[in-house]
Amino acid sequence: MTLIKFHAARIHATRRFSSLLQKDVNALKLGDLHRVANPQDEQGRLDLIRALTASSNPDKTKLYQELVPGFSDYFKLKDLATFDAELLRQFIEINPRRVMSTLDLVEKHGNGIMNEPLVSSVMNQLVEEFVNEEANLASLQDLFHFAAKHNEGDLGHEALEQLLASLIERNDLESIQSLFGETGADKDACFQAAIQHLPNPTAQIMFVDLFKDQFSQKPEEIPAWVYEIALVIMNCRISDLQKTFGSKLDSKYAEYAALSDSVLHFINTTKLDLEPANLNLRTLVLEIHGIARGDMDTTLKKYSEYDAFAPLGIDRVKTTMVKVFTHQGIKENQEIYLSMAEAIQPPQTTITVLGLLVILKSSFNLDAGLRLYNEYINDVSDKVNDNRSAKGFLTEAIVLSFLMNNDREFAFLIFNKAVENRVIHDELDVARIKKWLKVYSDSFLDNETWSGGAEVEMKSQALHFVASMASPTLTQLVPENTADLL
Repeated sequence: MTLIKFHAARIHATRRFSSLLQKDVNALKLGDLHRVANPQDEQGRLDLIRALTASSNPDKTKLYQELVPGFSDYFKLKDLATFDAELLRQFIEINPRRVMSTLDLVEKHGNGIMNEPLVSSVMNQLVEEFVNEEANLASLQDLFHFAAKHNEGDLGHEALEQLLASLIERNDLESIQSLFGETGADKDACFQAAIQHLPNPTAQIMFVDLFKDQFSQKPEEIPAWVYEIALVIMNCRISDLQKTFGSKLDSKYAEYAALSDSVLHFINTTKLDLEPANLNLRTLVLEIHGIARGDMDTTLKKYSEYDAFAPLGIDRVKTTMVKVFTHQGIKENQEIYLSMAEAIQPPQTTITVLGLLVILKSSFNLDAGLRLYNEYINDVSDKVNDNRSAKGFLTEAIVLSFLMNNDREFAFLIFNKAVENRVIHDELDVARIKKWLKVYSDSFLDNETWSGGAEVEMKSQALHFVASMASPTLTQLVPENTADLL
């Protein structure tokens, strides 16, 4: 019995790849390869690969993964009259691309065998090449042309997501616009990519482009939060986008203005902003009319409408109106807006309203602003929430007020006393106020005079501070579930 077992083991140990050629190649299984204990049978392995290409074996993909571990085998098999789709796919996926590109392989061996798995593999490899190899617009065009030829213009969800993430990270607006123009890109995948990268300026432009397309077709199907994000980008982020893209964005100004007009008209006509759940939309509409556009007549009209027909969240709406009046009062240097802000403020005083009134009062009377600061500073919290404390916020407001009025000495004194007396002690609060002191110093770099020079810059900085106060970020406007919404 022992001799029989030993003899059987000897026979098994000498089995070669070529021995599998004696079997029905169409029925070959992965386990058959695993039972081959003599992998040095190079010629037998290559012959087996050749036999598989002419077979109808359903397990070809797994068999090739085992039989073709490295790209060097390509040069041993390139004389094959015909590659099958599975073998070409294996070579594409293991190709180090030092000698031949993915498209070289497709052009040489892909004629007549391009099936869905192979097309998907090629697309993934082309995207990977673009993402990882510093590829340019020409290679992106190659990708588009392949998609159009073999996949009816659809890049495929996974490949498209990877490509978009790379283009957004590079701020490659030109290539993204080419992507929309050259392919039937999956709009939902594009939309999701834009949402995932919303802080990025390229993603913001991409979001509006997708929004514009949907708005022109089915505006009634767009949820309120999508309108909110689009309106914020078009009205409140345009100057930030200009810093990134410069003259490339020139054409967007007129386009965004016209689109915003259409969107605001639609919201007003359909009364979308009056729906109880759309509080964010109500406050945003007021900010766009009152701050971004300076249209106080429309702002007051919309506020009256909300007060009468959308009472839910009216205190937040009132706070927004204080913000609008503060911005307009500083911008136009009209004290009437202080009276309007004080009259419309919600009954429950909030830290946001206090900060706004400190700045607005200080614009016309520094002592009045300082009195309001001193009245409340000991009563508000020093607990940090959303990267700032209430004490830090009020101190930031009064320091900015004095800097806006060209009194750096007193602004610095307030700051030092606040730190010394532990009114503010959080590092972020301290750093934020130090930043304002630097902004003041830097405002004299281009023009050493205050009047008409640094004064204009500090007023602009103060207006930006007011406009951004208590405004949600773009990311905060996105709900948890955003699937299939555009």
